[in-house]
Amino acid sequence: MISRFTVLIQGPLNPESQGAIENYKKYGDVVISSWDDSKLPSIPEGLLYISKPVPDRKSGVGFDRSSTWYWALHSQKNGFDVIESEYTIKVRSDERCLNLNPFVDTLLENPDKLVCGNIFAKKWDATPYHIGDHIYAVKTDKMRRALSWLADMYAERRPLEGWAVQGPNTAEQVLAHSFIHANRVGEVDLSKKETMLENFHVVDINRTEKFLAHWRCAGGPNGQHWEDVFDNPHGVRCQEDV
Repeated sequence: MISRFTVLIQGPLNPESQGAIENYKKYGDVVISSWDDSKLPSIPEGLLYISKPVPDRKSGVGFDRSSTWYWALHSQKNGFDVIESEYTIKVRSDERCLNLNPFVDTLLENPDKLVCGNIFAKKWDATPYHIGDHIYAVKTDKMRRALSWLADMYAERRPLEGWAVQGPNTAEQVLAHSFIHANRVGEVDLSKKETMLENFHVVDINRTEKFLAHWRCAGGPNGQHWEDVFDNPHGVRCQEDV
């Protein structure tokens, strides 16, 4: 029987998320989507491991070649391409969460939204559509369409939309806009805050009880990390703060 949820661990292999696999199994199937330059010494029972070549950033259009966004896009897409469950919870490979129920419960109450953590989510008036992309829960088929659409644009298989261009737009905004286009029925007004609220729901990461989160781009050799307590510098804790 196919589980209703899958937990997708996305990115380079990391002990932090590998140590959380048994906990993630409580929520459904577990998929790791990583790269060929690192291998699991053994594949735990009940785990699907996907290993792909690291995407070449020398060709293509629309993305920042110095950013890891292009790699993150493809490691997410590779996972969503094989997931069969109705819903997926996407987590980063260098992070972990104990209690995923806030994401599960919120998504089941709002099945057509992307439910994201508040890690670096920003207020509408500051940066529209800047969602949190470290952890999110979503209908699998909708995010599969969104990621495929982006991959096709960057590979010049379909016209590049202005909202998909990284540089003027952050990776978080690009992902948000792609989800809206995959989610919508008919035309939507992207200039309205209501469109943001109708498509996304922000969950306070502190509700997951015990977690580890990273900001790799912060200063220092290992960036910055938060364990069990996160205070969003942008002032967004939950949906009401957006």
